[in-house]
Amino acid sequence: MMSESITSIDSPQNDINSELRIIIIDENWSQYCYRIKVNTPFGRLIQRFCQQVCKADKKAVLFWYHGRLIVDEDTPKSLCIKDNEIRMQSKEL
Repeated sequence: MMSESITSIDSPQNDINSELRIIIIDENWSQYCYRIKVNTPFGRLIQRFCQQVCKADKKAVLFWYHGRLIVDEDTPKSLCIKDNEIRMQSKEL
């Protein structure tokens, strides 16, 4: 039986302001660290990475997490990502 004092990961207190550290690894194995809120769509992070690092349109770069293509609407929460867990790989087309 589950104790009532345990706070669920999905509780509003944990979701609203929770941030994760995201590491993006490019084709040259360079690492770029970003902080993102758990409910923020990855499209915003991908756009920023492409503008600042790749100097390319985000449609020209693919992002992967554990073999899964990341799309703009994905969030850390929707992919069940925990802090310091993600290492997204980018690949320019």
